[in-house]
Amino acid sequence: MGVLKQKPKRISPVLRADIRKLDARIEQMEFLQKHHITTREELLAYRTPLEEQVQALMKERKRLYRSEPDSARIGQINEELKPFRKDIRICIRIEQQSKEMEEKMRLAEQIQRQEEEQRHDDGQEAQHTAHAGKHAVHHQRAH
Repeated sequence: MGVLKQKPKRISPVLRADIRKLDARIEQMEFLQKHHITTREELLAYRTPLEEQVQALMKERKRLYRSEPDSARIGQINEELKPFRKDIRICIRIEQQSKEMEEKMRLAEQIQRQEEEQRHDDGQEAQHTAHAGKHAVHHQRAH
C-alpha cells in the first residue's frame, strides 16, 4: 500500500504554461549572466558574430552538398550549427521580451500619471464644490 491514497492531481494547463514561461525566463537570465550581458547593445554585439558563423557554416555546407554530398563534414557542420542557432533564438526572444516589458512599463507609467492627474482634478473640484456650498449657506443666512 502506497503512501498516497489517491493519485496526485494533474497540473492545470494554465499553470503548466506559467511554469514554461518561468523556465524560459530562468534560462534567459542564466544566459545573460553567463555571457555578462546587461544591455540590448551587448546582446546584439554577442548575437552578430554568431549569425556570421552560422552563415559561414551554411555556405560551407551548401558547397559540400554540391561537391561532396557524402562528406562526414556535413554532419559535423549540422552539429556545430545547433548551439549557435539556440543562442541566436535566445537572444531574439530576450530582445523581443525586453521591448515588450519596456512598452508595458511605459504604459503603466502613463496610466499612473493619468490617474494622479484625475485625482488632482477631482480634489480641486471637491474643494471648489465645498467652497461653493459654504458660500450658498452663508448667502441664505444673510437673506
